[in-house]
Amino acid sequence: MPVYPGFLTPPTLTVLAYFLMSLTPWVIVLIVLIWFIRKMNNIDRTLKGIVDSLSMMKKEEEVQGKERE
Repeated sequence: MPVYPGFLTPPTLTVLAYFLMSLTPWVIVLIVLIWFIRKMNNIDRTLKGIVDSLSMMKKEEEVQGKERE
């Protein structure tokens, strides 16, 4: 039979285990939500970079077209 410190009685351990088990799904959901938001921000930054480079290329083409005329 295990020996517990004075404050960790079997009923206390049961309450702590139940409390931790009830929090576990919420912690997992929170972790997945944070990961998803960070992933979306990374995708957003990448797309903004692509759009910026394409708009710069278009402006350069317009400038070159005006110079030819």
